[in-house]
Amino acid sequence: MPLTPKNLAWFTLNRTRTDPSPYQLDCAEINWLEDNTPVSSHYGDIYFLKQQGLAESRYVFLQQNQLQQRWQQLDTDNRGIFTIAETGFGTGLNFLASCQLWVETAPPKQHLHFISVEKHPLKREDLQRALSSWPELAPFSEALIANYPVLVPGHHTLHFPAWNISLHLLLGDASD
Repeated sequence: MPLTPKNLAWFTLNRTRTDPSPYQLDCAEINWLEDNTPVSSHYGDIYFLKQQGLAESRYVFLQQNQLQQRWQQLDTDNRGIFTIAETGFGTGLNFLASCQLWVETAPPKQHLHFISVEKHPLKREDLQRALSSWPELAPFSEALIANYPVLVPGHHTLHFPAWNISLHLLLGDASD
């Protein structure tokens, strides 16, 4: 969302007095367990179990949505766009697992448009630490980290043309 006087007024009116700026979000505050498991201090909830996080993402997000089968049925001759939308970007693990599967299974003329909303985005350092648990996702996590937006409210579009993938990351409250 572009910052217009109307948007700026909304951010100014709805921020608390302790907020440093109307342009800044309430970022995720992460507590790290001994095994490098990230825990949200806002909600007291873990982002993933280090030993099972990627497997859980693959099973719950990719398999239960039958993404591999659906992508393999896409038109191989004509260009097209497949869109995924989720709330709660978190560490981006669902996005990265989707990227890996997309590259492995989708027809080359198709484009993945991934939309995600995050109210409390991770700081770049926390994102990098969290994603270091999965070296098999390194090409995708490195690209995400290198292009990770400045954490200001609004819409941020990241393009990964080598993989025919774009990420539309909306930072702020999903209800807004």
